[in-house]
Amino acid sequence: MPADFLFPSVPGVSGVFTLSEDAVLQQAMLGGIVELNGHELTLATLPAHVFGVFYVVGPGTVAGGLTGELAEGESVSIAVHGELFTFNAQVAMRVGELADGATINWNLALTNQASVTLGGNRTLANPTNVLPGTYLLLVVQDGVGGRTLAFGDNYRFSSGLSPVLSTEPNAENLLTFVSFGGSKLYLVATPDFTALAP
Repeated sequence: MPADFLFPSVPGVSGVFTLSEDAVLQQAMLGGIVELNGHELTLATLPAHVFGVFYVVGPGTVAGGLTGELAEGESVSIAVHGELFTFNAQVAMRVGELADGATINWNLALTNQASVTLGGNRTLANPTNVLPGTYLLLVVQDGVGGRTLAFGDNYRFSSGLSPVLSTEPNAENLLTFVSFGGSKLYLVATPDFTALAP
């Protein structure tokens, strides 16, 4: 388990902290610098009265709310306003790969965007750990094609119609899901991504 990671207890004190293992940020103070040193820093839920700005330097990973990987020498500042974290620079989102099977499961706590290659007719189960936000899933047909995808009952579709996906071999279909809270996911499908014809 990651260790608890605390900034100095005195507001306004700046310091440089180098991680020696994966850690959980429990407190944020103005001016702190975290050197990830190849480790993962998880942003815990902070009390509403906590605020400030601190800096994170790669290489390593920031997790919790937003998940991003920083390369060697890359850095971002993170503003903390209670439970809100804002980044002042691009943070790359990890792309997960879902396991193919009769039922495809997706734990949204692990990644907001993922891909899966269908090896047969499948059902996309209701995802777990849904929070308000946008999620992306790239659904790829295998080399045989002709695979269908059914959906769990928490998904919502325009006019109540299941989306039409391309079933051509190796076809790529992009599904966009939006959650406004609760368990419902509103789905928009964009089928059959291909390169422009010459």
